Amino acid sequence: MLCQSLIGLSDEDIILDYSLSSDAKLVKRTGSAAADMIGRGSRVRPGQFDWNVFSGAPREVMEATLKMVRTDFGSISPGYLDAIGFDSHWRRRFLNSVVRSTEHDNLACSRL
Repeated sequence: MLCQSLIGLSDEDIILDYSLSSDAKLVKRTGSAAADMIGRGSRVRPGQFDWNVFSGAPREVMEATLKMVRTDFGSISPGYLDAIGFDSHWRRRFLNSVVRSTEHDNLACSRL
C-alpha cells in the first residue's frame, strides 16, 4: 500500500489490488494463521513468516486502513511516511530505484 501510494496509484486502485488478491486466495482461513496451522496439525515455528496471511485484504479493510491513515496523519505521503522516518530523502531514493528498475526492464524487453 505504501509503495503503491508513492508511485501514484489512487486509493481506488490500491483497494482494488488488495481486494483482488484477497479474493484470489485458494485457501479460506477460519481463524488466525496460527490457529489454522495448529488445526491442520502443523507446528507454529517462531521466525517463520506466512506471506499468504498478508497477501490481500477485503475492500472494507483497505478502505478503513486508508481512512485511518489519512485521519491520523493527513496523508500517506508525506504524512505517515514522515512520521515513521521515511522522509523526502528516502522517498526520492525509492522512486529513483523504481524508475531505474523500470527503465532497465524496458530496455531488456526492447532487446527481445
